[in-house]
Amino acid sequence: MQQNNCPYNVCGNIRRIGNLTKATFYILIFVLNSHSIYALDSERIGIPEIQHFNRTTYGGGTQNWDIYQAKNNLLYFANNEGILEYDGSNWKKIAIDNQITHRSLLVEKGRIYTGVFNNFGYYRTNDRGDATFHSLIDSLTPEEKNFDEIWHIFKSDNNIIFQSHAKLFIYDGNKIIVIIKARQSFSFAKKLDNGQIFIQDDGNGVYELQNNSLIKTPWSDFFTGKQLSTIIPIENNALIIATMYNGIFRLFNGKIEKWGTENLNNLQPAIFSGTQLNNKYIFFGTIKNGILVYNNRGDLIQIIDKDRGLQNNTILALFADREGNIWAGLDNGIDCIKFDSPISYLQNYYNIGTGYAIHFDKDQVYIGSNQGLYQISQNKLFDAQKTRYDFHLIPSTEGQVWDIQEINGQILCGHNLGAFIIEHNTAKCITPNHVMGCWLFRQCPNRKDLVLTGTYYGICLLRWSASNQQWEFDRILDGFRESTRYMEWDNAGRLWVSHWFGGIFALSFSPNYDRITKVEHITKNEGLPNDGKNIIFKIDDDILISTLNGLYKPENYDNSIRITKEKRFNRYLKGDTVISYLKEDQNKNIWYRASEKLGVLRRQEDGTYRKITSPFMSINPKVLNSFENIGFYGSEQAFVGIENGFAQYLPQHDKTRPTTFAAYIRGFGTMNREVKETLLSPSNSDQISIQYNKIISSKNNSLWFSYAGVYYENSNIEYAIRLQGYDNAWSEWTKQNFKSYTNLHEGRYTFYVKARNVYGIESNEAKISFEVAAPWYRSAISKVIYLILILALIILIQRINTRKHERARNAEKQKQLQAHKEIEYKLKQEALHAEKELIKLRNEKLNNDVVQKEKELTNMAMNLIQKNNFLTNIKEELKMADHTDDKQDYRKKIANLLRRIDKDINSDQQWAVFETHLDQVHEEFLNRLKLQYTDLTYREIKLCSYLRLGMSSKEIAAIMNITSRAVENNRSKLRSKLGLESDGNLQNFIMNL
Repeated sequence: MQQNNCPYNVCGNIRRIGNLTKATFYILIFVLNSHSIYALDSERIGIPEIQHFNRTTYGGGTQNWDIYQAKNNLLYFANNEGILEYDGSNWKKIAIDNQITHRSLLVEKGRIYTGVFNNFGYYRTNDRGDATFHSLIDSLTPEEKNFDEIWHIFKSDNNIIFQSHAKLFIYDGNKIIVIIKARQSFSFAKKLDNGQIFIQDDGNGVYELQNNSLIKTPWSDFFTGKQLSTIIPIENNALIIATMYNGIFRLFNGKIEKWGTENLNNLQPAIFSGTQLNNKYIFFGTIKNGILVYNNRGDLIQIIDKDRGLQNNTILALFADREGNIWAGLDNGIDCIKFDSPISYLQNYYNIGTGYAIHFDKDQVYIGSNQGLYQISQNKLFDAQKTRYDFHLIPSTEGQVWDIQEINGQILCGHNLGAFIIEHNTAKCITPNHVMGCWLFRQCPNRKDLVLTGTYYGICLLRWSASNQQWEFDRILDGFRESTRYMEWDNAGRLWVSHWFGGIFALSFSPNYDRITKVEHITKNEGLPNDGKNIIFKIDDDILISTLNGLYKPENYDNSIRITKEKRFNRYLKGDTVISYLKEDQNKNIWYRASEKLGVLRRQEDGTYRKITSPFMSINPKVLNSFENIGFYGSEQAFVGIENGFAQYLPQHDKTRPTTFAAYIRGFGTMNREVKETLLSPSNSDQISIQYNKIISSKNNSLWFSYAGVYYENSNIEYAIRLQGYDNAWSEWTKQNFKSYTNLHEGRYTFYVKARNVYGIESNEAKISFEVAAPWYRSAISKVIYLILILALIILIQRINTRKHERARNAEKQKQLQAHKEIEYKLKQEALHAEKELIKLRNEKLNNDVVQKEKELTNMAMNLIQKNNFLTNIKEELKMADHTDDKQDYRKKIANLLRRIDKDINSDQQWAVFETHLDQVHEEFLNRLKLQYTDLTYREIKLCSYLRLGMSSKEIAAIMNITSRAVENNRSKLRSKLGLESDGNLQNFIMNL
């Protein structure tokens, strides 16, 4: 170890910036450019968005003394209870002892260097995430170990510099190689971005550390007795040197001059810390006045203190991160100031109420809110030291302000009490008391002396009084009593009015605009997609109608109005169907709000538009739904009405955002109730891919993962995750930065996570691979044992099955034999039964035949009796006729006998007997014939019966006692009635019936 106790080397000369000609040239360039820089900076009137972190949030002490950003973008804070680590989502505390204050830190190559009272060293985390402290003072002598607090830590080449009031320690990564003692006290140390390290020794001057030696600077004597607080380089190799109590100075080309103090008014800040942003802004942290913000010219452009949003006015540390945010370590808490943003806020501290309208008029600014109409001069508005008391509420305007316009050189104010004219910071209501509310003003076409104002209940006419040189109330126009919040003139001289529920109206007027001559209600019949929920806007002299289905515009067809889909802007606003606000600025840019998101279509040189939405993400939740309002100052600045004030947008301050950012797996551990072990917490790790080499036991197969997307500009980070080996696809995007899995099966897994910020930019895919061991009952040895047991079981089962099969075969044989006997017995029984049934059937048939034969014998006997009786009667009558002498009487008796014979031949009784026999043989043939052919005569039915019996015509003629020709005729008639063709076979038809 080399120890340097010699006096400082004062023989070295400071490097010259350049010759006088170059210096003069640089000064000239600076003078020419400084005005434009000042102009841009001076336009910022609002306070940047500030994010607060208190001790409850970060889990540490109140004071924060130093801030550092590691290569992986994680932020570290030296806190009075340890080192705080922040990844954009989660805070973690690393500490030796909660009672020891950490005042400085540096993160380098996985080590977190820090210093405490009489000790310094570094923290390193193991693979379980446990941080251990490694002290570097073990090799020091007892006298060297007495050095008090370590206030600053720097890296110089490959060395680490630790600065206390008493000593400088230079560490090469293995051991302390140099110790430099202070003559009096090292009260200040600062490393510049170019590698220069400046040290102040109280009462002895300012030195530069070169080659592990202190070399006095040429300008050292000037600062003798002045306590330095920070040194910041600016353009042209100039240095801004701030002292704690003696002001701020600029060192350029060897010349020192006062800098940036003429604008402080009565403010006498005690500067304690400082930093720089984008080589353009300089921030000074004070003991009791918050943060002072300067440009490189030395103009104070912003004061940020407790009244304006900070948690505390004592700024112990300032740091600019890589995203352009300013981090302030406070005496009580931590604040993140989103300074490198085009958005600033005129709200809260200024207490002007919710912003509804703003108007820039010459040297005055009028601000309309829910509290009334405020006035402030433009010079004061752009003054960095303005206060809430510089905003003056104009008397008589208390209440809701809706609109502010300058027409004919006079300011008109639309108020819930009516229309006001504003003159010399006084307000006068010009509408009568019965006129309720004034939404807006629209000057009549080609009439500078007439203005229409939309009210809560219709439209009023204002007329310019040439004698009084002011606007005066003329009348309420009859014929239209709807609330008129939106109204615009078209090129045909019609006034278009929209009412959210009432619909769209086109109003025509008399030549003097003192009378409404026609009211046209525009509905779906004219082409609107909806009759209600439509809003009127005017862009580039065209009337546009915002509907629930996008933008539409009116067209004239033969003096009738038709509504058609607008094509020019809809293609840029694709997906933003519900447009609640449209306004055109003087550069033809189109400002809009759609689906509760603010944006601008910036007009290009070729007439096309470029859609811009990302700068407004932070203010979208603060914009007033349905009461949007944007005012413009100059050609670029926009002022958006929000809750409690206005948001100022400066496009020239908009920055190019990175196309990606980093996501890290921050923690990985078990969820076992008994173990609850953190397996990995990669603090200060820039590893995107992590391989966890230890095998996780099966009892710890329920795991948790924590992760973070390191992005500080906006905290609305979303995550998507996937566990390869378990999940089939990526999860949905969610803001949850913690995931747990329970009862994971054995095997190899890889956990992936990616982040997405509010601008839709996705991070890398961070991953960690690990393996879960199988439980003991699924281990390799267990599987061998299982195999042996399975084989033994198989053999045992085979033997059991063999014996079982033998017994089953024997039982089956017995069963089959028994079944055979049963079947044989059953077949015999069935055969006996069948034989009995057959005998029974034969007996029944024989009985039926006997009965039938008995019936036939009976019938034949009856027929014989009748025939005998008939013949006996004939015989007697013939005998009687034979004894008759009268020839005529004889003939008469013979004729009577013939008739009786004929009658007997055609006897119905005989036919009935015949019919009975026929039915028995031919299954009720006659009944079917009568049912199917109801128009057959008695003789035709007999003919069908004879044909059924297969008789020929000659046989039928003998039975029916008619000629054969008569039978043929009867057959022909029967064929016709049965529907047969003349050549159809009648007998076959009858047989098949």
